[in-house]
Amino acid sequence: MKKLVLSLFILCAITVAAFAQERTVTGTVKASEDGLPIPGVSVKVKEVAGVGATTGVDGKFTLKVPANAKTLQISYLGYIAQEVAISGSPVNVSLVLDSKVLDQVVITAGGVTIKRREQGNQSTTVNSQTLTQAKAFNVASALSGKVAGLQVNAVSSGVNPSVRLVLRGNRSLLGNNTALVVVDNVIVPSSILGNLNPEDIEDIQVLNGAGAAALYGSDASNGALIITTKTGKKGQTQIKVGHTTSLEQISYLPKLQERFGSGTGPDDVPTYTAYENQQYGPEFDGSMKVIGKPLVDGSIQTVPYSWNEKEGKQQFWETGVNNQTDFSLSSGGDKGSYYLSSQYFDQTGTVPGDKYNRFTIRLNGDRDIYENLKFSFNANYVQNRFD
Repeated sequence: MKKLVLSLFILCAITVAAFAQERTVTGTVKASEDGLPIPGVSVKVKEVAGVGATTGVDGKFTLKVPANAKTLQISYLGYIAQEVAISGSPVNVSLVLDSKVLDQVVITAGGVTIKRREQGNQSTTVNSQTLTQAKAFNVASALSGKVAGLQVNAVSSGVNPSVRLVLRGNRSLLGNNTALVVVDNVIVPSSILGNLNPEDIEDIQVLNGAGAAALYGSDASNGALIITTKTGKKGQTQIKVGHTTSLEQISYLPKLQERFGSGTGPDDVPTYTAYENQQYGPEFDGSMKVIGKPLVDGSIQTVPYSWNEKEGKQQFWETGVNNQTDFSLSSGGDKGSYYLSSQYFDQTGTVPGDKYNRFTIRLNGDRDIYENLKFSFNANYVQNRFD
């Protein structure tokens, strides 16, 4: 009997300890400006990763937290994140609007900057870090998959193909459907995207539909890409040097049969014809066969009638190598700033003999000469070589 009572006591103690390890925290999250509840707010435990919840339509949340949880992290887009200590009473939080997020600026036609919330049209901004995180050497390729509704279609082959940019689909069967490209307030052809150094770009703002046409006219009725290049920052001196090497290989190839050769006539029985290769021929037997038609001097090439492993179609492709070296220098003071950058890019494609080489250098700056007089300059040199 004593053993039974002792066992029950130990079991109860373990159960009580297990319940003591977790506790339930409830609370409400509201907006400070109007006092209304905010749905979808993220509530996480700071000390324990993976433990969290979101507020409902009434701004309330319920969360089970472990015993070592002491602080809740509460965050929502457009509001300043807060940390609240966990206590025995319900948690009531009032989130404050983040003025820095609301006052983001965008650059419109003529270089005029306005606040994003004052803009009357939809836009998407791709910053420099997002654009260069994969080290793409082509600006158009770097935009692929980063802007909703933007189609980047290659219209030529090779290591640096020309692209066609389409926003929100094709609007015309016979007319122009490509988006307008603007670099530093200058309208340029889309082919220039293959000549720009992605490391020189500060951000790209994509304007959709009628909003772009209102700024740039009918040429931008299909949307516009406004590209702003980097400039020197006042009070900051930065020197950046980087090098990237990447390798490219064909991931897979279709399987090819290695039993029968090519070259057969129109008859039903497969027969070898020296100048035909459109259909299956007889089975490989290793014998010597002539190939092609006789030359002017009467000679004709003879090859073994067998699968050539060393010079077959599988051995056609090569390993592509990309080497990219970047350098940039930016500085500025109270009266002016300057920015100097250069890039050397060398690429060998997977197709034999397909090579591309690019060298770019950019220099820009500005200087306050008098109180109402400012001098600015921008120079860019690009050298492309194709093989």
